Amino acid sequence: MKILSFSALALLFAFGLYSFSQLGQDKEEGQANYAKFLAQFEEQALPLKLNQEKIESEIEQRQYQRDLWQNISGKRLGREFSSFIPGLDDGMMSRMGPDRYQSQALVAQTENYDLLLYAVLPPFRANERWVLAAYSKKGELIDEMMVAANRYQKQVGALITEDGAIVLTEWKRELEDKRYSYTQADSKRFVVADNGEFIQELGNELDRQPRKQELQQVQQSFGMR
Repeated sequence: MKILSFSALALLFAFGLYSFSQLGQDKEEGQANYAKFLAQFEEQALPLKLNQEKIESEIEQRQYQRDLWQNISGKRLGREFSSFIPGLDDGMMSRMGPDRYQSQALVAQTENYDLLLYAVLPPFRANERWVLAAYSKKGELIDEMMVAANRYQKQVGALITEDGAIVLTEWKRELEDKRYSYTQADSKRFVVADNGEFIQELGNELDRQPRKQELQQVQQSFGMR
């Protein structure tokens, strides 16, 4: 059996100390970055309505899409926050350019999670959507759900109530003689569990099916995925 020399042992010891200190430094930097990320979101009073205004004509639709980037509230979220938002870095090399991510609201804070709302604006000025995301106090993404979106023949809006429930409503949109008409097609209600996960409310019961499967079904039913 080979015996390591004193110099080799010293080198291993020094490397171990460096790795340990680097780990602590990375953890501190991660917490500092999350604090900076959290600071991009301002508190908003509840109830909070999202994407519930109805556009009546093609002219209004074009004007809305043209002006949305200039009129939307919040701060633009840069690439330094890509560790907190999956997909924020996507499209950097695309000819169309990346989606624009915009902070919208600090919806709630508990001892277990921070509930944040941000908007995603595609570069072609259509199909914008709003995402509600829960993060641990360390900045780890616990859960996320698309709560509002616009599609050519569909609009999904959300209401976040004073007690923290999230009500999603879908309208089908039809164009006739350059005017839009709306018909409500679906509605679902969610609550945020103590651990920060989204759970659908069914009457007086909570849907306890696997969360990922549940959210996937909801997103598909609203045409949001």
